[in-house]
Amino acid sequence: MGWCDFWDKNLDDLPGFGTPMACQAKDAAEEKVAEAAASAWEEIVHSFQEGAVWMIKELALGWLRADSPTLDANSGTVSFLFSSTIALTQWLAVLCLLIAAGRMAWTRRSEPAREAAAGIFRLIIATSAAVAVVNLLTKAGDEFSIWIVNRSLGCKGARRATRALRRSATSC
Repeated sequence: MGWCDFWDKNLDDLPGFGTPMACQAKDAAEEKVAEAAASAWEEIVHSFQEGAVWMIKELALGWLRADSPTLDANSGTVSFLFSSTIALTQWLAVLCLLIAAGRMAWTRRSEPAREAAAGIFRLIIATSAAVAVVNLLTKAGDEFSIWIVNRSLGCKGARRATRALRRSATSC
């Protein structure tokens, strides 16, 4: 129990003030207020700590949860780009065939025809496989980035950790 020194001299004249019972009540109230303030402050500090940990975790690992888009040749951006460039692609292919025909006529050799056929074959392969190759490379890049994060965190069992990171982006 502390010394009851919070009363002004004017309050000492009132009945009941300055008595040991009033001092005990004052000391008990001080203790309760101090405990409540300390508890509230600890809660505030704990909340800030949890918020900082969550923010660091999300900044470091949150991008692992983001799904990569799957490209579809029949809709979306791929379809728009394909329909926008198909006329130019066809025009250039025909121009290349005409140039190869001119070279064949000029040199009287069949080598430009083989080169033109190989070029057309490459164009067909590139336009038909482009979307599938980009999808495969995107998935491979996603798995590689998760593997790098697992290695940097020192995780063992990369396959299990990769699944866990994919689901929750937490450490393993």
